[in-house]
Amino acid sequence: MTVRENLQSVSNATSIVRVWVIRLLVLLAGLGVVAQAQGFVDAFAGRAEVTGLQGTLTGSNVGATIEVDEPRHGGKSPAKSVWITFVSPATGLMSLKVEGQDFDVLLGVYRLKVGQPALLRHLERVVRSDDGDTGTSASVEFAVKAGERYEIAVDGFARSEGSFQMDWQVEDLGVAVPMLVSTTPDQAFRPGDRVVITYATEDYDDDDDVKLHWFLNDVELENEEEPTLVIPSLSEAQVGQYRVRVDTDDVRFFTEAVEVQMSTEGLSTTLARNKPEDSMESPLVGAGSLRPSPLRNAAPAGDGVSRGYNGSQIFNTVYAGRDPLEPVHCGQGSGSSYWFAYQAPEAGTAVMDTAGSTFDTVLAAYTYDMPYAGYASLREIGCDDNSGPDGKSAVVSFRVSPTRYYVVVVDGVNGAKGRAHLNYRLETNAVPPLVAPRIQQMPKDRVVAHGTPVTFEVVAEGSTPLAYRWIRPASEPLMTTNGVLALGEVQLPQGGLYQVEISNAAGAVTSAPVGLTVWSDPVLELDGMPGVAWVRYGLQGPGSVPVEMASEVQGPWTPWTNGVPDASGIVRLSLDFATEPRRFLRLRLPAVSATSVSNTISQ
Repeated sequence: MTVRENLQSVSNATSIVRVWVIRLLVLLAGLGVVAQAQGFVDAFAGRAEVTGLQGTLTGSNVGATIEVDEPRHGGKSPAKSVWITFVSPATGLMSLKVEGQDFDVLLGVYRLKVGQPALLRHLERVVRSDDGDTGTSASVEFAVKAGERYEIAVDGFARSEGSFQMDWQVEDLGVAVPMLVSTTPDQAFRPGDRVVITYATEDYDDDDDVKLHWFLNDVELENEEEPTLVIPSLSEAQVGQYRVRVDTDDVRFFTEAVEVQMSTEGLSTTLARNKPEDSMESPLVGAGSLRPSPLRNAAPAGDGVSRGYNGSQIFNTVYAGRDPLEPVHCGQGSGSSYWFAYQAPEAGTAVMDTAGSTFDTVLAAYTYDMPYAGYASLREIGCDDNSGPDGKSAVVSFRVSPTRYYVVVVDGVNGAKGRAHLNYRLETNAVPPLVAPRIQQMPKDRVVAHGTPVTFEVVAEGSTPLAYRWIRPASEPLMTTNGVLALGEVQLPQGGLYQVEISNAAGAVTSAPVGLTVWSDPVLELDGMPGVAWVRYGLQGPGSVPVEMASEVQGPWTPWTNGVPDASGIVRLSLDFATEPRRFLRLRLPAVSATSVSNTISQ
């Protein structure tokens, strides 16, 4: 119903008409404040204020920092946060979305505890979000009250930074909407454990006007309508993400989710996660392995109990996604990945499989060195698709050391998702020590004509399996499975520098660059002016092809140096033969001195 329709419907009720007019004025005044807002700032104490029933604000967290006592925005470690205060102009439901233009956004919304000074340690969480409807956005819905202040933080996942846009809309309901905040952290339980998930409630009356509905993985649970959900004995079918839908006469919205996983070893803080950095904050840490975990804030559980030898982690990938820079695991992964970080208690061979999963899985294992710098730091040490006994599960085995970090990823074929079993065992009998890769022989630089088949081969030693990745500066990696890089019949754009990264479970090594220079046959071009012509040929790569000239084919030959290559690698040589009617040119190739390519130019 529009404002005009409401005014007509209550024309005989002066007090109600006055309320509508006041709300309309609040809307207009709020929008005016938005246009004058100072925007996001790095320091919490210096934050500006915005208001309005709806609005858009842009900002940037480039160069931002974190402060002492800063909370975990989006549930992740704070890194580059900026702040702003929102003052609600009405009581109702607020929808808030932040879209990162070129980075992965984290979002946190907070209130100051009643009667406490405006310090970070006095913030209490209202709602938070990491991934929204896109991989770089965050979105939330939550109850607001007129005049109440909400502290909003925008951060970057894994220290990412960039510009962003925040859009909000407040639905003015005139009555309080129930606020539910999760008080139960994501955690893992043993099979058969009793699980209790609780949401703290505010402005909630257990009456006919407000209904709560529990959902597991987007499926509504029957007869579960209280703020607390009790699972008497956890089964595999009950693994996944739980959240509550709040229904009133005016609105319907969901709370943030709580994830429940299963660990047969009873490691409550060990979780598989949708991103590798998240899994590194909740790793399986074997007693005797590296500690603390590199990205984990809290000290890992290390009470001396043997862990990490045999067990299973069971989780649901229904909300899994794929980051733009994420590798395609084993050539089959399609973007429904969940990551599991592992630190071995001692040296041995780790064998992991996905037997018992409800979907067609791909499994890959990676290692990395610190500092971790995203997917580029990962070095594949094993992958598999469908080698399990059922033809759908996957199995990988790889050598491990207690002084190395590992992550294992479970993905689905053709976007498949479902309940995943990641089963692990560590074999430690008579295992020789791991040896990091070492390059024994590198290929030599090449200078070749276009259309020449070119193959580079590197010889390396170290504990198997060895993983190879050929790279070119500022280019996408050229993935290979061994030390041979076959480039086929090369063309000019393939000229340049090549390097190979070799890794195994003990470490990685990157080779010195090897150069490939590609040239093409010289071609005569007439300029259209008497006595002027051009000779052009292609040359791409770090090497050179000397050009020589002579008046007679038998010589003497002298260098010709007036050629300058353009951006596409084409070299043009200017010829002025008005006074010299005949000239011979040749390109002298390395180690082929008896062979030359020449053109005779004459009037």
